[in-house]
Amino acid sequence: MLPTIFAVFAACFVLERLIPGWTLPRIRTWPLRVLLIHAGEPDALTWSGLYQPLRIAAKILGPERLHVDVRHPDQFAAEAQRHWHLVLLVADEAQAALRPAQMRKVADRCRSAQFWGGVGAGVLWLADCGALNGVRSALPWALYAEVDTAAEHAILIPNLYEMDGNRLTCCGGAASVDFALTLVEALFGAGVQA
Repeated sequence: MLPTIFAVFAACFVLERLIPGWTLPRIRTWPLRVLLIHAGEPDALTWSGLYQPLRIAAKILGPERLHVDVRHPDQFAAEAQRHWHLVLLVADEAQAALRPAQMRKVADRCRSAQFWGGVGAGVLWLADCGALNGVRSALPWALYAEVDTAAEHAILIPNLYEMDGNRLTCCGGAASVDFALTLVEALFGAGVQA
C-alpha cells in the first residue's frame, strides 16, 4: 500500500512540474450537519448538557466543519426536507409527550437522517411510536414505569447512552454531557473534545 501511495504522489509531483498550471483538483467538503429537535425547556439539564458541548465544538471547528441547528418539533415536522447527518429529539423527563400524530411526523422525518435518535424523554416517545423497535436504547430510569406495550419492542437497557446501528439514544440528565462529549471525540478527536 505504501509503494502505491508513493507512486501516486510522485506522479502528481511530476505532472505539476511538466504541465504549467496543473494542480490536484479541489475536493469540496461539507460540514457535519446536526439538528437538535428541542421539545423541552431551555434551562433543563438534558438540553443544556447536550447543546452546550456541541455549540462550543461548532464554534471551535467553524461552520465549514460542524453546523449545529435547533428546531421545535412543529417546525421540524412542517419544514421542507433538508439533509441532516444527525437528528436528535431532546426532551427532559418531566416534559409532556408530543401528540401522537405530531410524534409520528417527527419520527418519520428523523428517519431521513443518516443517524438519528433521542435524548431523555425523546427516547420514550420514539419507542412509543415504534421507531426504536429491535434497537438497543438507553432510557431514563425514571421513565421505565411509563413504557407502554408499543415501546416493549425496543430493547431498553440501563446504560447512560447507546449507539445501535444508525440510532443513538441517551437517558438524558447529566448523562447528556457525557454523550455530547463522546460524540465530539468520536467525530473530531480528543483535541476538540477537551
